[in-house]
Amino acid sequence: MKKLLLFLLLILGACALVLGFLRKSAPPEVRFTQVKRQTVVSTVPTNGKVEPFEWQAVHAETAGLAARVDVRNGQRVAQGAVLAGISDPEIRAGIDSAEARVSEAQATLQVLQGGGKSAERSDIETSLSRARFNLSSKVPAASPAAALSARKDAPAPEMAMLSSPMVRLKPS
Repeated sequence: MKKLLLFLLLILGACALVLGFLRKSAPPEVRFTQVKRQTVVSTVPTNGKVEPFEWQAVHAETAGLAARVDVRNGQRVAQGAVLAGISDPEIRAGIDSAEARVSEAQATLQVLQGGGKSAERSDIETSLSRARFNLSSKVPAASPAAALSARKDAPAPEMAMLSSPMVRLKPS
């Protein structure tokens, strides 16, 4: 049995030597790829603080909610450029209300320039006619001549008779 074990160890050692020589004689496997032009990015993680070259204070003319932002972090902006849009529901409601009042005033102006509404004109003409009638009925008529002269639409011949002197005849 010893001889058999020694023989197996010898065969196993020979196989290991053969594999070792064969493996060293094979060329090494090298992977390669097609050459491409690319930007090489090299980063180094570290601790630090980034500060701008020049600080610039930015403030809004009015308070509100930022509805949109027109710039990105790190983007250069010109002086006076709009950075964000602000919305305020109260200001928007005030603007809408003012625009409605302006539209109403313009519509009223157009109606007045056109002579007013026909219903209003007829009401005014009716009121004027009543006032003239009331005025003519309130004037005391001292004589028929005075009543006739108070009328604005008296015929011309009747008015001429009023202005001419009258002669009274006395009964004899």
